[in-house]
Amino acid sequence: MSGRHEPKIPKWWLALTTPEDDWEVDDLEEMKELIAEKPPLKELEHMVISAFISGFFQACGELGYIEMVHGDRRILTPYISLAGDVEVVEAMARLFGDVQEKKLSEDGRKLSITVTGLRAIIILRIISSLFKGWKRKAAEKMLKYGYKMTDLKKYERLREELEVAEDLIEVSRKPIKILKRRFKPKIR
Repeated sequence: MSGRHEPKIPKWWLALTTPEDDWEVDDLEEMKELIAEKPPLKELEHMVISAFISGFFQACGELGYIEMVHGDRRILTPYISLAGDVEVVEAMARLFGDVQEKKLSEDGRKLSITVTGLRAIIILRIISSLFKGWKRKAAEKMLKYGYKMTDLKKYERLREELEVAEDLIEVSRKPIKILKRRFKPKIR
């Protein structure tokens, strides 16, 4: 026994982490334990709350993948981002349990949050059934492929199936190169 306190994983969201066939699951249990330290709140499942977040996301949310490259190792992990009035987005961040990134606008009136990996998958499984159009299709594919991908060819297949364009934004170069691959609808 290591003496370390093992976080209790709430059953209500444990079902939301059940892998699909195309998931890479070598560290799934470790990811669940990390999320259990600051779990999403059960209130997320309440229909009024999930419908509000879904509608808000449909209007002002973005989704895609964060690509991390270190040497010859490459990992793509899904992300979702929301931006809006501080009070509204801060309330969503509390419901999500934890966020990867928070950015406050210069005037202090707008807040942007980003959630990644398995936590993003949990949230998408709750809210994406109410999405419409390309965001719904993108969320469905992201759920199919799970909280990470190490195969860039699989990612390219996903993008081709979705028929979405992407903005490629360099977040950092060192020590790990990080690229944000933001999905957007293809203009025909």
